[in-house]
Amino acid sequence: MSTSETDTITSPSSTDGNFSNAYLLTVVGGDYRILDGNIFSSGVNPVATDVVLEDKDQGRRDDTSVLGDIAVDRVTVSGAGPLLNGKYTFVTAATVGTGEGAATGIIVKKGLVYLFLTDDEYQPQALDDRVLQPMEGEVPLCFMPGTMIRTPAGDVAVETLKIGDAVTTADGRAVAVRWIGRQTVSTRFCDEVKLPVRIKAGALGDNLPQRDLLVSGDHALFLDGILVHASALVNGATIVHARDVPGVFTYFHVEVADHELILADGVAAETFIDNAGRRAFDNFAEFEALYPNGVDLVEMPYPRAKAYRQLPSSLRQRLAAKAAELGASEAAAA
Repeated sequence: MSTSETDTITSPSSTDGNFSNAYLLTVVGGDYRILDGNIFSSGVNPVATDVVLEDKDQGRRDDTSVLGDIAVDRVTVSGAGPLLNGKYTFVTAATVGTGEGAATGIIVKKGLVYLFLTDDEYQPQALDDRVLQPMEGEVPLCFMPGTMIRTPAGDVAVETLKIGDAVTTADGRAVAVRWIGRQTVSTRFCDEVKLPVRIKAGALGDNLPQRDLLVSGDHALFLDGILVHASALVNGATIVHARDVPGVFTYFHVEVADHELILADGVAAETFIDNAGRRAFDNFAEFEALYPNGVDLVEMPYPRAKAYRQLPSSLRQRLAAKAAELGASEAAAA
């Protein structure tokens, strides 16, 4: 799902969403906590099922295909029963739980009533595992499944890596994987910043990447001595936000003992640095169990470019020339 603004809206519009479960929330100390909707039944039960949410058009700047694109995004909930139906305000996308019992959805509020709407069936793995983690603004530095990571034994798909496996750094060293983080993302709840960036084969140089490379927008690639966020490279042609991803997909991040450069589809890309919150990961509990005292990571001393305007003119020109070259090749092939 992408965030967009239009100059005019010619007719009323709305977006409907069907959610399998609605869970009632309480807010304690700023935390959103799930309440059991039926204490006489085992597990943690929703207060309603098969709920419908409608994001009605609120004017020129309200993109009804995107929740949260305006400061106060009002929605209507139906199918939850007479006490819970009505007009709500979108709060944030959120995730709760770990493992198979985890759930991803959205939080909406009406006065003092808060609901968590999700297509998942949430089941806590521990008694204190009911606190939701807002997803807003947390975009870890990750690879999409299928990204080929260089190892001493050859290139392997990132999702097949395990703790202790060796990966090859850009300068040829073998380093051990300390942790593989996973974050599930639903395009139903995210705007463009959460969508992966697709860097088409050859967009960065001859055979770089070797095939289309998909990474999160805040994941940095090492270009001309600079850590460049993928989102800063988007040009609408050879480097784009990927809108053709599945409705639900998983990001993978690779963490080693230090902040390093590893090879992803032939391109030097950074390993995880904990500038982004770990709690957004589905398997954060695994990290806490493995490293209860946390870990120390020192960021590499390279300059970082987070926006296109921060790119050196020489790099801009080189990438533009490559885009023109690839565009001409595609046109000739067509």
